[in-house]
Amino acid sequence: MTAYLKINRVDLAEQALKQMRSVDEDSVLTTLAQVWITLHQGNNNSNDQLIGHLNEMGEKYGYTTKTYNLLALVLLLKNDHERALKIFESAISELKLDTPDGEAKHLFAGNQDLAALLNNYIKCNSIVKGGCGMGIEFFKQELLNQQLFTYLGKVSQPVLQDFMEERKKAESMFEEALKQLQ
Repeated sequence: MTAYLKINRVDLAEQALKQMRSVDEDSVLTTLAQVWITLHQGNNNSNDQLIGHLNEMGEKYGYTTKTYNLLALVLLLKNDHERALKIFESAISELKLDTPDGEAKHLFAGNQDLAALLNNYIKCNSIVKGGCGMGIEFFKQELLNQQLFTYLGKVSQPVLQDFMEERKKAESMFEEALKQLQ
């Protein structure tokens, strides 16, 4: 189903979801598939429904890195930045990344779910802390972001590099816009 979404064939993804529902409507995979399709469609009216689905999955099966990330992203889509930040904080707290056990379990190269969560957490933190539109220096100076960058570097150097490149491009675009105004 995710392959259908990657090629923007929501119709085929919905057909696959219909088949999944006919087999087991209460399956976690069926619920997760519904969440992915709804997110892909970008219907803001269904954000509360998505939050309900994700919380239900978390309560039934336990919250995972992916569940936390999806929940926080839906909250970001609703412009509920403070609640999204709390979800990210809960995720990191639960993973106990600052302990040897947590580090051994989660901070390994290739942990893409954690890399995505950290990347989104950094962006959410910058929104809440007023760092939007600020350059790389904001991210280097803010203590929480420093810790998150350290974690991100351990799990995915490519995601960290992409983030830094994105910030550099944003700074460059901002500086160019300023020059045009002068």
